[in-house]
Formats: sequence, structure tokens, C-alpha cells
Amino acid sequence: MRPGSVVLDLAAEEGGNCVLTRVGEEVDHGGVRVVGAHQLASELAPESSQLYARNILEFVRLLLDEQG
Repeated sequence: MRPGSVVLDLAAEEGGNCVLTRVGEEVDHGGVRVVGAHQLASELAPESSQLYARNILEFVRLLLDEQG
């Protein structure tokens, strides 16, 4: 990967998907940052979950409108 890239390993707690992943740590390898997310869901703001739910709701409404 090019320098400046970021890898957010969501599977860090189960061993990770990247060889350089360390749970709960950020590793810099040649300018590429590897973030070993630890309990990521509990660290995100509640608003992000609400925004995602709203997007899904609006998408389903569009599907239902197309059905007639």
C-alpha cells in the first residue's frame, strides 16, 4: 500500500486480517498506519448508528415506492 494509507482491522480482537495488527494499538509500517480496533462499536458516537439506520430506512422506502 502507498504511504498515507490506513488499514482499520475490524477483526483485530479475533486475531486480525493483517499480519501487523496489534489489538488496541496503531502500528506505522512504511507510512501505512494499521489500526487494531478494540471494541470499535462502543467507541463510535450514537449518531453514527442513527445515521446508518436512517439511510437504510430511506433506501427501503425507495424500494417500496417503486413496487407501487
